[in-house]
Amino acid sequence: MRRLRNSGVSLCVLAVLLSSVTIIMAVPSAAGGQAAQGKLGGRPAAGIAQEYVPGQLIVKYKSGVSAQSKRSAMAEAGGAEVLKELGPPKGQKAQLVELKPEVPVEQAVAELNARGDVQYAEPNYIYRATYRPNDPSYSNQWGFRNTGQNIKDTTGTAGADIDAESAWDIEQGNSNPVTVAIIDTGSDFTHPDLGSKMLGNGYNFAGISMTSINYSAPFGAGGQRYFAQAIKGTGGVLSHVGIAAQKVGSPSGSINVGVTTSLPTSDPFSTLGQYTISPSEVSTDGNEIYKQLSSSVTLQDGVTYYIIIWTSNSSIYNYYNVYYNMGALSNDMYLDGTAWYVDVWTGYWTQTPLDDFYFRTNPNDKPRDDGGHGTHCAGITAAVTNNGVGVAGTCPGAYILPVKVLNATGSGSDDAIINGIYYAANQGVQIISMSLGGPNSSQAMQDACTYAYNKGCTVFAAAGNGGDASISYPCGYDHVIGVGATTNKDAKADFSQYNSSVDLSAPGKDIYSTTPTYPVTANAEGYEMNYDYFDGTSMACPMAAGVGALVKAHEPGLSNAQIEQRLENTADDLGNAGRDDHFGYGRVNAASALSGGPKSTWY
Repeated sequence: MRRLRNSGVSLCVLAVLLSSVTIIMAVPSAAGGQAAQGKLGGRPAAGIAQEYVPGQLIVKYKSGVSAQSKRSAMAEAGGAEVLKELGPPKGQKAQLVELKPEVPVEQAVAELNARGDVQYAEPNYIYRATYRPNDPSYSNQWGFRNTGQNIKDTTGTAGADIDAESAWDIEQGNSNPVTVAIIDTGSDFTHPDLGSKMLGNGYNFAGISMTSINYSAPFGAGGQRYFAQAIKGTGGVLSHVGIAAQKVGSPSGSINVGVTTSLPTSDPFSTLGQYTISPSEVSTDGNEIYKQLSSSVTLQDGVTYYIIIWTSNSSIYNYYNVYYNMGALSNDMYLDGTAWYVDVWTGYWTQTPLDDFYFRTNPNDKPRDDGGHGTHCAGITAAVTNNGVGVAGTCPGAYILPVKVLNATGSGSDDAIINGIYYAANQGVQIISMSLGGPNSSQAMQDACTYAYNKGCTVFAAAGNGGDASISYPCGYDHVIGVGATTNKDAKADFSQYNSSVDLSAPGKDIYSTTPTYPVTANAEGYEMNYDYFDGTSMACPMAAGVGALVKAHEPGLSNAQIEQRLENTADDLGNAGRDDHFGYGRVNAASALSGGPKSTWY
């Protein structure tokens, strides 16, 4: 393909094509699951867990105390009844006693310990199994358990984490399982740490698309009249296809767009569905042409298809430019396929492996992740835990509803995101996590967030990675919990935006989680398949959302407003005392949120 610089027209086209919202992900740092396990230890939780068995205590008397003195002590404690003796077969034993219902445990313990014949009296404390996942990469997840381990050449501060293990001793999300909508780039349904966590198919409002452009190629100028873009089928129905083109001079020939299962070797050739673009539909400034195919095509999952673009035009003065992304200048933005052209000298199809033509397809019900970002976020929230594979999730018992609103390039339009919010709310999810944002405020998106809130959803959004005081949306909307990012030293991540929209913070630097098991755009940016570290408030957001899911599972009667208040009241206060623009109310503490007690001194 001849690569002709576009003289800035591609930027104009982008502005015309999309009012986009950019993914809040990564400051680049690159380098079949089973069901989650049940809650370990203790009694089924209902409200705040008690620390000791109600109405019981353990008493041990000093050596030589008579039976009469023991009876007197029990009478003084409110008529307590001895349930059993505790101790070795021979020697002095302690007694487990039960108090009358009206006698407080604390009062009885104090009265007995005040007697000269009592060695000790104490409540019958409750202990729980200490939960630590056996996932082999768990030690990389410092946000859950920070021992001061070295993560990517940075030694952390012990305890600078969300206290996940203490939280999991109380609740793992299995008591009343919660569904979290990850509104993002979709998800890898085949990932061993995620496959069992998907609630249905979810939905794909972004289609299969590659909308990042930096160059154009002449089309219908002399001999160059055949282009193609390979795409990967997802199992969804393809009914509409869009391309981006510019008119140069006054071309008279039309442009044809079709879908095939192989590259044609002769002309004419047949397609599974096609449409025609007339010269009048293409502007001199460049525009997207998005039209319905003559026949819809059900794309088989994992099968390669080709969007063929051909024209009868052949004038060297009056022709078209077709827009594409030259991967050699940026990244290969769509790894599921590549650009092709017919070499005018040989007549054979030639592949340009790093390049992709601009293309956009219709929404469908298959939110396959072709970017990688959504899969990473989903793993942070709810990866299968204790399955001996990969990583742990913040709320292991939660389910994920993947809602794809961002394409392979990490961008999406207002309408896709708005539709995604309404869809998630109407599916009955309790938690929504949006690791995306942009600088422009939309009343329509605010309305969608308010709708979700009124439906009972607790809505979280990333604060943004600009490192400045600007507000990102949807983080800045009412009824949305804005989440900033912290490091493994409990400092604000340098990229995390700080302003009045930040309500909470969570670990967001060097976060290890799931990535797709097949090639996606993130791999071209240096990230590994299966698992890798990402940076961003995008990573903090699903972790905070996972803590919200733990609280909702533990106390299902709490409203979204009460969940937000609980997370804010129990956060570990960092920075200036009280709420501040850098950390919000503090870094989330899952254990404190589940116990319900205030963590900070300013509350």
